[in-house]
Amino acid sequence: MLCVCYNSYTEALNYLSSINSNINADEVDLDLFFIDNSSDVDDIAVDELKLQTYNFNLNYVKSQNLGYFPSSAAAVEKLAIHLDVYDYTIVSNVDLSVSDDFFSNLKELNITDSVGAIAPTIYSKALDVDRNPKIYKKPSFLKLNALRFLFGFSLTYLLLRLINQTRLQLRQNLKSNASTIKNLNVTNNAKIYAGHGSFLILTRKLCASLGNLDYPVFLFGEEIYIGETCIKFGLDVVFTPELVVYDSEHVSTGLMQPSAYRKFNAEALDYILKNYKF
Repeated sequence: MLCVCYNSYTEALNYLSSINSNINADEVDLDLFFIDNSSDVDDIAVDELKLQTYNFNLNYVKSQNLGYFPSSAAAVEKLAIHLDVYDYTIVSNVDLSVSDDFFSNLKELNITDSVGAIAPTIYSKALDVDRNPKIYKKPSFLKLNALRFLFGFSLTYLLLRLINQTRLQLRQNLKSNASTIKNLNVTNNAKIYAGHGSFLILTRKLCASLGNLDYPVFLFGEEIYIGETCIKFGLDVVFTPELVVYDSEHVSTGLMQPSAYRKFNAEALDYILKNYKF
């Protein structure tokens, strides 16, 4: 697990506690790399984090804030981590928790060599929605350009926020945690285009082809990068709702100024539109 923290120590400690409580070291061998991108390091919190007794191998990595995937990639390179030796590599934020059966279900998961990435249930208690599947089908060139335009200006960004709030409300009305899955005929291990970027599960097959996380964008668009990379290597992204993660509502990005949020999204879309075909 590559867990990226930015000024979210309370959430991070809760996340590690959740993982620790729900993993059996005799059944699952986990190496967790805690990548600390925080601008103001809380030495007391870091000491508390390091001194805990865990049922997994904890590696604390102080990193310059290169961004979500870039910091993860830098840690992989710095520590000479070979991702392809692991059954799964998980890249995640820390404002999350896992269900009590997450690791046992992951261990028993039956997937084929054609799978490159797995999207779990990412359940928002506050909104009563499942944030996955994030993107069912590959987005069109026109849609991505429209998003780029909306992120380009303050007023159009406000329109985009309204659209997203309406979309989430519709999913909430459909009870999208369990019943939306049923209503949309999304079965276990159903093929989708991309899962939500806050918790991405990559298979050994993908990591063997990938080597490292070659996505140089500071933040956002990670879902599309993984979706496109799977397409490149002839692999599938599947939605597996039996794997359950709980979302604490974007603690790090929630504190971001709207101007920075627009900027990072625009930069991500510029990179995606330049480097992939839609």
